[in-house]
Amino acid sequence: MRISTLLPVLILVTSCTAGLNDYMSRSGSDPTIVAPRVSSFTEANTVIIQWDEDECADEYALYRALDSDRNYSLIYQGTDLSFRDESVLAETRYLYVLYKIRGNSEFGPSPSVMGVGSSTIQDAYEPNDSYEDATLFTYDLYANVYGYKSIGFDHTIIDRDYYCVTVKPHMTASYTVGITSAPSGDNTDLKLQRRYYDSEDITNYDEIAFDNPTSDTVTFYFAIYLDENAIASDITNGGGSFLGYELEYIGEVPSGTGD
Repeated sequence: MRISTLLPVLILVTSCTAGLNDYMSRSGSDPTIVAPRVSSFTEANTVIIQWDEDECADEYALYRALDSDRNYSLIYQGTDLSFRDESVLAETRYLYVLYKIRGNSEFGPSPSVMGVGSSTIQDAYEPNDSYEDATLFTYDLYANVYGYKSIGFDHTIIDRDYYCVTVKPHMTASYTVGITSAPSGDNTDLKLQRRYYDSEDITNYDEIAFDNPTSDTVTFYFAIYLDENAIASDITNGGGSFLGYELEYIGEVPSGTGD
């Protein structure tokens, strides 16, 4: 009889002791304030925000504001390490800040990060945002790049598409980059940067040549991206857009015989 009477009390004391031990063993440091990571354009009209676990925090609170007014409101509070913001409007820029909660105290905000709601998503060749992840060009393709700037230009998102092409010994390979809705010879608002060289303007469907005068097959790397001046010129309003383009192979001629 005494055992059955004491058992609930023993369980309660054991449970409270375990909880107290967990609380006492937790670091006494304040949570670390770090900007979250944001991902736009992977899904239509969805921005994904992620952050790392902080053992000094009990919960996380995510706030969002329109870039146009910067009035923040709470959109998530809990223990998860990510949030899918599916209530964004197309072609609209948002800012996000993260707070961390410990007991009754709130720490933050983090530096803000920008996400963009968009009905257009990134092309199928992503992620190709570095020379290490460059897409090997083997056939004509259609892709897109995007660029956005916040009010005050304190946040910038620029997509750079990296490619590589192989050119046979003593040959020159030619390609074009074009926008189907614009006449040939027009400015495209696109830039091309060959590895180790300065960027150059891309003229619509003008020939872009890669010359290999050596006796070995050579791989050339380059990037295509939006001209920053074309993204937004008004610092008081910001701006941005997507731009689709074609990358096409023209052909090869012996090195030194091209124009």
